[in-house]
Amino acid sequence: MCLVMDRYTAFFDESGDQHIKVFAGFVAGNEQWERFEREWREVLKRFSAQSLHMRTFAHSVNEFAEWKGDERRRVSFLEALIGVIRIRTRTSFATAVLVDDFNDVAKRHPEIRESHTPFAIAGNSCIVKVARWAQRCQIPGSDVALIFEDGAAEKKTFVREAKKHLGITPTFAKKGDYAAFQAADLLAFEYLLSNRAMVASGDDKLSFSELRKPLQALLATQPRSAAHQWGIHDKNVIESAWMADKLDRNKVSET
Repeated sequence: MCLVMDRYTAFFDESGDQHIKVFAGFVAGNEQWERFEREWREVLKRFSAQSLHMRTFAHSVNEFAEWKGDERRRVSFLEALIGVIRIRTRTSFATAVLVDDFNDVAKRHPEIRESHTPFAIAGNSCIVKVARWAQRCQIPGSDVALIFEDGAAEKKTFVREAKKHLGITPTFAKKGDYAAFQAADLLAFEYLLSNRAMVASGDDKLSFSELRKPLQALLATQPRSAAHQWGIHDKNVIESAWMADKLDRNKVSET
């Protein structure tokens, strides 16, 4: 049941490689985020970690170099962090865009590159998902802030398209400003790996048991999120969305 008790903020981070772009994050009431910040940093302190960055944690490099081979410590660390996510966040959002599929669509519709990139599609998809979630929960859109982790080189098109088509100017902040970005990084990284595995196997989905343990844990904490707010933009979705967008643009130009 959705209960409106305070204002909300959704935090997003991105992950990706040359084949897949991902945006993912969590939303919670601002009071819950304040508690999240304290509890997340308490976990970091307990495990003698400065922060969580999945690309270094997953490979046990840099600040996690001494953790290499210590699976008990690594598993306990993630379990404790995911426990904070489970208690303090309301729900999650994730979008993956298959870059090769986007390029295939662009071969048939070259003009798509003038206004879209895989990065922008993933980011704006998450904005739309937050708006739909708020509507389902009868939360005014003005009560939900969206903050994206800053630093991505591709954000220009994302910002332009969000302003033009969604009427929203994305807000950005540095990763160190909010611990919530570390939680978003965790989900984005795991969602990237799951989609990478699907592409490699040629399947359009993985069974729950085939997912990595951290993603299983995140999914178990909020099982309805994946059904409503996680998704993949493959060739069919990208082309259908582009054609609908093109139709809308033509209608506007005719009026």
